[in-house]
Amino acid sequence: MHSCSLEVSSGFYERYQGTALVGGAAIAAVAVGLYLFKGSKKQVEEKQQKKQQTTTCIEVEGDVLNYKLPFVKKSTKLTAFRGMPTGFNWSSLKKCWSLYWDIIRHLEKKTVNFLNARTRDLEFNQTGFTLVPFKEEFDMAEWENEENQETFKKQVEPIIQKLFPGAEIVQWTGFIFRGGEGQNPPAVDGPHLDAYPDWNKAKEFNNYDDYGKVFKDELDNPDGKMQKKMEQWKEFEKTDKNELHYIGFWKPIQMANPVLDFPLALMDASTFDVKDDCCPQEIEMSHLDRGKRISFKNLNGAIKYSEKQRWYYYPEMTNEELLIFTHLAADASHANPHTSFTHPSAPKDASTFQKRQSMESRCYIRVPKIEN
Repeated sequence: MHSCSLEVSSGFYERYQGTALVGGAAIAAVAVGLYLFKGSKKQVEEKQQKKQQTTTCIEVEGDVLNYKLPFVKKSTKLTAFRGMPTGFNWSSLKKCWSLYWDIIRHLEKKTVNFLNARTRDLEFNQTGFTLVPFKEEFDMAEWENEENQETFKKQVEPIIQKLFPGAEIVQWTGFIFRGGEGQNPPAVDGPHLDAYPDWNKAKEFNNYDDYGKVFKDELDNPDGKMQKKMEQWKEFEKTDKNELHYIGFWKPIQMANPVLDFPLALMDASTFDVKDDCCPQEIEMSHLDRGKRISFKNLNGAIKYSEKQRWYYYPEMTNEELLIFTHLAADASHANPHTSFTHPSAPKDASTFQKRQSMESRCYIRVPKIEN
């Protein structure tokens, strides 16, 4: 599925889906506003009051109930994100058109409950996720230091071995940081899978050739990191797909208080039908990597709603907790769709608490097959 993804294949969709949905929502809001403008002010107010009474989410003992979340419609076969408009030009016009026809018109709001995972007895082998105590062996302010990132990888190896006995780490896919100055924003209200669960379809669509062009000097240098990454990937491609797991790590960093505003929520993998509850979403865009703008294509998974699905989150996660979850299990058998959401109990005055700052990373592991 990720034969062309190199180190940065994962997380791009998370990074930009929130932006896409916000941009699309803005366009939709204009259309809705024009429609409502045709009615009287009284009618509009009555409609808004009625809607608020029926859709307000609440928190009960840590459970967040009646939360409206956008999903793609059941009939959707494919969605696509071609990038955000960048001004008044032909390219931006096409992107606006794509935002509506390829994304917005396929969305529908559904009510979900985010259940408090701390008060439930959950098993990793069933749900696909778990929370473990964890404290970095370095200053959290130095997370972007590559040596510290290597330290983190070594720290989590025993945890991986406990969850997946006999596992071999094939490749890490880098680190993404959210919140804080100059970092990515939280990807709010956008349920998704970072990787579409079909190896062949993704291999046909994914394209990271620009990385080879932009970082040619690094690639030509036998001692360079890019060369090492290419060699790692060639080894990864030899791996039997039925033995591969793609797992994620997520934790708060540099927080003076627990996460109050945008916690990460995950769908219980045992309630997610990989075949029926997901459709491919094509991503064609560019981003900045090490100060250089690079274009790429990646195939992700858009999520369809089902009444059997169950969502969980860990209220008020702290710096000393690490969330581990499944991006894709062996043979695409199960996965954890995920999204962050706006917690209804977050303080209204943003100046009274520290907003979420988090780190996320992913890795591929090879796990011995279990007979019978």
